[in-house]
Amino acid sequence: MKKIILIGILFSFFNFSYSQNKTNKPTRSQTVTWLSEKINKYLHKEDYISFEISSITTRKEIFLTKKNINFKFTDKSIIITYDVERLESNKYTIDGIENEKTNYSEKVELPLKNITNKVFIKDNYLVFQSNYNSFIVTKSTGKVTKTDWVAIKINPYEENDFINRFNKAMNHLLSFVEKSSKSSEI
Repeated sequence: MKKIILIGILFSFFNFSYSQNKTNKPTRSQTVTWLSEKINKYLHKEDYISFEISSITTRKEIFLTKKNINFKFTDKSIIITYDVERLESNKYTIDGIENEKTNYSEKVELPLKNITNKVFIKDNYLVFQSNYNSFIVTKSTGKVTKTDWVAIKINPYEENDFINRFNKAMNHLLSFVEKSSKSSEI
């Protein structure tokens, strides 16, 4: 009789512990709200990128300035929008230095089902990855491209242990999403 009572007490205790762990997890809506608030709070609203393209006869330097960066969640995607100012400087041309400046806006759509669990923060950038080119970048000029990673600048050290808490929250959000699998072609 003592064994039956002891087993019943242990079973009740473990069942209660399990149900407490299960009910303490935030809902999808709560997770999205927390992630949105934190990302928008620490997100840089401007970012600067420069790179160089060289060949035998020319050397181009390209400077991209992203402004008004916005980040939001929808039911199925993460949407990042921003304005771009592109300055292209062509050095070493026969006629002298040429500068070309263009402005456009971009919208990046990251379907949640295609985001791998490799979301991470590195060198002050929040990086999202996909196993294949499934993130859609649409320019206001009409050009559409696809990519397998997107990075946005963020201040992750404003809160203690933010990176770890962010990773847990993002993985928790992704646990609500049915993952996509791309069929392989021969």
